[in-house]
Amino acid sequence: GVRCAGSLAALPQKLDLLIVAVAADAVYGLVDEIIAAGTVESVMLIPGSLGETMKSRVPAAAMAARINAAHAHEGGGPIFLGANCLGVVSHPGSYDSWFIPLERLPKPQKKPERNSVMLSQSGAFMITRLSRNPWLDPRYMLAVGNQTDLTHGDMLAFFAERPEIETVGIYIEGFKDLDGQDFARAVRAAVVNGKQVVIYKAGKTAPGMGGVMGHTASIAGSPALFASVLRHAGAIVADDLDAFDDLFYIAGALHRKKIGGNRLGGISGA
Repeated sequence: GVRCAGSLAALPQKLDLLIVAVAADAVYGLVDEIIAAGTVESVMLIPGSLGETMKSRVPAAAMAARINAAHAHEGGGPIFLGANCLGVVSHPGSYDSWFIPLERLPKPQKKPERNSVMLSQSGAFMITRLSRNPWLDPRYMLAVGNQTDLTHGDMLAFFAERPEIETVGIYIEGFKDLDGQDFARAVRAAVVNGKQVVIYKAGKTAPGMGGVMGHTASIAGSPALFASVLRHAGAIVADDLDAFDDLFYIAGALHRKKIGGNRLGGISGA
């Protein structure tokens, strides 16, 4: 009962989304086929090891160059999310590309409204946050992976203009060349548009920097410079993971609420 096609070129209509979950070595040729066929609008590249090992860095860079070259053609070519990404959970789109059994990660109860987005370079980061925070159920959860095509700046610039989004939580390991500046501008645009942006940056310690570089082929960069630039742009930068959870929750709960005067009470168990 599942429709099949002999090739991408044989598809009877253009696909909105193609999810690629094949062996890493098969991705390079498949990406060339996707570009040549012209029958796909957007692609999620799930496989890892593309640009994250010494052996894969040259072919992965060449693949990224071919993707970028296709954007210069008429129509712009397909856009790619990933590689090494868990993909997307989209409540408005009614799809979930995470492939995680319900017994391992139960779905939260449906909520009438969701005003938040979570962007993460790591799928494991989002899974851990979901597991630890039963209240967490964003409208969209997106793993950007190693940013072969779409970057942190691209994603935040898009959501900065979406009126239904009020809070954005972001986990970052590193930026592609020049994307740090674009990302800072996107933070500023989101804040000007009335949104709260909460960010946690990995790679503050020497072991953390090593983990970042091994995971998504990113360079961690200077934590102090990162925090200074993005706070200046208007973001809330969390110092640790627990603070990220709390700030993301508070940003959503108190969004558009005015707090003034001294009518504040506090209760503590300590």
